[in-house]
Amino acid sequence: MDFIVLVGFIYEIFVIAITFSFVLLASQKYMEFRNTRTFYLFLVFLSILIGVIFSWSSKLITLWGPIEYVYNNPDVVYPQTPMYWFLLRIVDFRFALAFVAIAAFFTYVFEIYLYEEEFWDTKFIAYIIYTIFTLIFTFTVYERGNTFLDALCFLFLFIQIFVIYVPFMSRVLIEYRSIDDSFLKKKLLSLASMSLNFMLVLLSFFIDRVLVLFGVPHFTFFYFLAWIFQILAIFSAYVGYIKPRRDNS
Repeated sequence: MDFIVLVGFIYEIFVIAITFSFVLLASQKYMEFRNTRTFYLFLVFLSILIGVIFSWSSKLITLWGPIEYVYNNPDVVYPQTPMYWFLLRIVDFRFALAFVAIAAFFTYVFEIYLYEEEFWDTKFIAYIIYTIFTLIFTFTVYERGNTFLDALCFLFLFIQIFVIYVPFMSRVLIEYRSIDDSFLKKKLLSLASMSLNFMLVLLSFFIDRVLVLFGVPHFTFFYFLAWIFQILAIFSAYVGYIKPRRDNS
């Protein structure tokens, strides 16, 4: 049994428990106030939770199932069956990445509702196209043991996250500096913190994958750091934006 995989398996149980608690809290706030923006943040949290569960399932399969982690060995032979198609994309984090991409999309929809913008403008359509491209690449451009393709998946997803969160963070910080209302400033600052931490999640995962590509043993420090950033992102959004209430805003 690979000790570092076991550590990751146990570590992600705590990540799942913490994330699930915030999903539950966000759902309760939505049911209480029926706020559309809260609903989309709830969907962000839920998508991240599903992604973490798939990541944890990857370790479950490799620890007690028929598949092992394979890196930098694209010539490895594996069964070409529907079951293995599904299992291998769990093991190699493709399903986890897909749900992170979906979470990023829900964040963009949240931004549209936050600033009361129009749907289906050029930017929105371009973002949908890129999200679809990321999802298609994640599931179809796959070769067992090809760590370079895995790194490309992380890179494309990081670009998607970067494109949505950098302008969003810049926007909320500009608004934060332009107002005096301490209640709204706290909410805006929490959204900026959420954006920064979500970007650091994908940056950490990408660095981890690049290090593995160059021969460093899998699950580096950056892999575990990424989940800490993810918890901080959800914590910031819930405590700073969803939980505080004033006139149901």
